[in-house]
Amino acid sequence: MGADENGGTAAPHQHRLNATNETAFVYGSTAAEVSVMFDYTPPKTHQPFEPFDLTPLLEDFTIGIVVGSSGSGKTQALKAAGFNPEEDSERGLDQWHPKFCVLDHFSVAADAIELLGAAGLNSVPQWFKPFQLLSNGEQYRAQLARRMSVSSRNRTTLFVDEFTSVVDRTVARSLCESLNRYASKGRRIVVATCHRDVVGWLRHDWVVDTDLNEVIRPTERRPASHWLVSLDEHVGTITRG
Repeated sequence: MGADENGGTAAPHQHRLNATNETAFVYGSTAAEVSVMFDYTPPKTHQPFEPFDLTPLLEDFTIGIVVGSSGSGKTQALKAAGFNPEEDSERGLDQWHPKFCVLDHFSVAADAIELLGAAGLNSVPQWFKPFQLLSNGEQYRAQLARRMSVSSRNRTTLFVDEFTSVVDRTVARSLCESLNRYASKGRRIVVATCHRDVVGWLRHDWVVDTDLNEVIRPTERRPASHWLVSLDEHVGTITRG
């Protein structure tokens, strides 16, 4: 891959229009009327682009980031690299027993503690609640922990689409720090997100920017974060030390 003038490297496989798969658009009377009102000529065909080929980047790394605006090809890039959006349903990972707490969906206690912490669900009392009693953000992190358990067991790359989309930015940063620690143990993670702040929080090996059509590598590493387990009798949380 060739270097660009900003120190980044050209994408291994940039978006390419596929002329053989053009889709013709059909417009009705409403679209025709609005096009006249706004003096806009709508396109006659749509040429889908081929997603980035992430394969060359997956050989030696810990964390990779695919970042870009909605519709820029992030999910397609993950799919081309092996991400299966239906995997959670196929493996039953999206099924949570209404009476069992979150912890009881993991077979080994030590694994449950490690994975829930790595997914940023650090409140011990929340571990003892059924999934449906968690907030949306907590459910997201619990679901991520179960997916992490599968990738860890099978030693496969963990693909995370829409990373941090349903959590606030304070939680997002905490989640990134947790993933940094998790990845430092030899795990491989690729996240796709429209939130560019995570680029500064994750200790990544590369960033694929689907808006700029380029691969960017960091010039400096941020120091690893250190975490302490603090089991406060009232709260019980894992905190940064």
